[in-house]
Amino acid sequence: MNDTYITVTEFLTLLAGSSPAGIVVPADWYKGTDILINDEPLQRKNAARLFHLFLLRVLKESDEANTDKAWKLRDIYDCRVCAAHIAQVYQKGIMDAFFYEDVAKEGSSQKEDGFSVFESNRNMDKEEAVDCIKRLYDAGSRHKR
Repeated sequence: MNDTYITVTEFLTLLAGSSPAGIVVPADWYKGTDILINDEPLQRKNAARLFHLFLLRVLKESDEANTDKAWKLRDIYDCRVCAAHIAQVYQKGIMDAFFYEDVAKEGSSQKEDGFSVFESNRNMDKEEAVDCIKRLYDAGSRHKR
């Protein structure tokens, strides 16, 4: 495993291998997605998509009705295909955003208090993947929004 990121294949192996007793993870649960299963780094947007599909298909967990806080992420629409997936895993507290505070507004010297971004194109590292998988399986450890 690369020390700086987790690959798609490693992520899927870790996700299935971390399941608590009583949860059976079908080998083909992610079939029908357009995510290529390979040794490329896993981007956060694809992790969000996989987590969301896993919630629906394997854990049979319903979507959150209110995802208002997720839609405030400044870059939520950078991946329109991923936006609803990101909104669900963010709102459920499985994946977090990055907060940048006290930054200058673009094209201005004025400062704003800050903003949150999901950074969907960022590669996921193993530590983040392990933390998110723990929160996926243990709803009590999810970050409250």
